[in-house]
Amino acid sequence: MPLRILTNTQSLFAQTNLGIAQKGLNQALERLSSGLRINHAYDDPAGFLFSLQMSFTINGSAAGNNNLRMAIELMNTADSYSRTISENLSRMNELATQAHNALLTADQRAGLNYEFRELIGEIQRLAQNAVYNGKTLLDGSIIGSAVQAGFSVSDVVQISINSLTTAALGIAALSISSMTAASSSIAAVNSAAVTILSPAVASLGAQAAGWMKSTEAQDFYLTNLRAARSRMNDADIAAETTNLTNYQVIVQAGVAALAQSNSAQTLALGLLQ
Repeated sequence: MPLRILTNTQSLFAQTNLGIAQKGLNQALERLSSGLRINHAYDDPAGFLFSLQMSFTINGSAAGNNNLRMAIELMNTADSYSRTISENLSRMNELATQAHNALLTADQRAGLNYEFRELIGEIQRLAQNAVYNGKTLLDGSIIGSAVQAGFSVSDVVQISINSLTTAALGIAALSISSMTAASSSIAAVNSAAVTILSPAVASLGAQAAGWMKSTEAQDFYLTNLRAARSRMNDADIAAETTNLTNYQVIVQAGVAALAQSNSAQTLALGLLQ
């Protein structure tokens, strides 16, 4: 075999192979320390692109799901207020029925009418002050309000809550101060409960129920997306631990080979002595 002193070819090959092994060792260490298979775009350009797109979808979908849960909470809040209004209407119907009695004295009828009017005022107060996150719920201002419920720009739900003010219910001017007024109030209160309040409450429940199913489906969707991203982006710790061990051995062998190749040129000196 020729002996040359200007170019140590064996040392160059050993350095090249050692550099490759060192790069693999560094990559294994980086993946183990970060938990990621793709730490740089050059690790897997296509995988990096897919992972980035999935991350956008996951983050957008998660934010939309939070919006939808907020809408459900809003509906639950409106529902709790509407139940109180329903209870007040029920009490008003009871008072109007009691007042439609010719055997009552004027003082007794006045006492019933006082409570009756107080209940009307309380219904109006609830309708004006039922608030969620600064939004008044029962005054008719929330009709067709858009909420982004997912990543897609078309994934939008519309929130609609009917007005439950005394004017909307048709009870603002009611009274039970006389037999005639009591009779009219019975009909008006029953009509408000059956034709206005009940459909409004049913609408609240229907919207919230549908959105709750959507959030459950969205949760499964997000879980599957995160699992797919994990398979693409996360490091396989078992595999990387094996790679780390292999590269450590190769690097150690490469260092030993480099030392031997560097000392091999000293053989040429023996020919000069």
